[in-house]
Amino acid sequence: MTPFYLLAPFIRGMFLLTEGLLLLICIYQSAGLIRDKASAGYIVFAVSFWVSEFAGFQIMLVQHEGGEQSFYFPVWLATAFPLLFAVLVIIQQCMIEKRKRDKVTPVSVKDAVDRLPVGLCFYYPNGLCKLVNVQMDTVSRRITGSSLQDGKQFWEMLTSGDLKNGIAVQTGDNPIIVFEDQTAYSFKRSLLALSERTLYEITFFNITREYMLSHELMEAQKKANEINKRLRTLNEKIAELTTQKEILNSKIHLHDDWSSALLMVKKSIMNPDSVTTQDVFHILDRNVALLETEKEMMRSDSHEDMICGAAALGIEIIIAGELPEMPEQNVIIDHAITVCVSNTVQHAHGTELNISCARHSGMYQIIFMNNGDLPAGEIRETGGLANLRRRVEAAGGRMTVIGQPRFELRIELGREEDGI
Repeated sequence: MTPFYLLAPFIRGMFLLTEGLLLLICIYQSAGLIRDKASAGYIVFAVSFWVSEFAGFQIMLVQHEGGEQSFYFPVWLATAFPLLFAVLVIIQQCMIEKRKRDKVTPVSVKDAVDRLPVGLCFYYPNGLCKLVNVQMDTVSRRITGSSLQDGKQFWEMLTSGDLKNGIAVQTGDNPIIVFEDQTAYSFKRSLLALSERTLYEITFFNITREYMLSHELMEAQKKANEINKRLRTLNEKIAELTTQKEILNSKIHLHDDWSSALLMVKKSIMNPDSVTTQDVFHILDRNVALLETEKEMMRSDSHEDMICGAAALGIEIIIAGELPEMPEQNVIIDHAITVCVSNTVQHAHGTELNISCARHSGMYQIIFMNNGDLPAGEIRETGGLANLRRRVEAAGGRMTVIGQPRFELRIELGREEDGI
């Protein structure tokens, strides 16, 4: 078989180049294992492989430069050397990859930290960074325009809001930074007391979704406030229309009462013995007083005027306790007095309206009762009672109507210092 030194120089050079490349790869792999403090078995295998590869390279080099040689080096052996060492290089690389998967190394730790979805930075009290992952360095470049080198200075920029890019929507111990593309990040710093030295840890989380949801919630609250404002205006208009309807119903009721009174007068004229003069004058006086005072009482804002108006109708108002003094609450109380006086005259046929006011659990509780007839059946909240309930609930209060064992109207409103 043809010896190696008789091959063409170009072919011998290709063999040497291949063997040299394999030798460099072997040296690089062996150095990596030694640097990563691999086990003795890995290192022995790598060094043995490197020595064998170097010996093969030296033999080919001597054969290439020495012309006719004193020992026989066949071509098949020169061909088997690169193939064998190529296989060994592949085997050693597989061993290295397996070791990376099975053993924690500084490189694997850095790679794992860089793969985290959060930003991490560890630095010493003087600001010198010990570890910065890719996410933190990327955000630092967006905020400061440069890579993160001084952790202390970087944290001071975040907490003060003095940024080159982005807006600090929240500063202090938990800064929140928002960029022009609406991406938001929340930062936090922790102190780590290790056995050797003290380290500070800065972390950030991407809160873009939460920030956008909070922004949408604020916009929705603004719209809800506008809608509530329009609803309050609408409730006031409804209350005004209902009051006008009540006044109209009172006028109709007065018209019916006057018709009854006139029929009684006519009856007394035609048949004096059937009706006494005292009954005629009593119903006439009652209707005249009701005609003169009911309209003013419906629009009055003064409790004294309400009491005087009710007295003209033959209703005595007895108040126990102190009624609320806020104007908004007074309007509701006056409305309730108007409704109760009207019901006492028209339905209960009573002569007294008792009002008691007390404070319970931060609320004013006002109770209305009369001495008239008991309700014949279930109380239906129409007209005045329905309108009163709307006004009470619109003010944040509660209203309860009780029919048995006697008529009772309860209203609960917020205290003066709490508002309505």
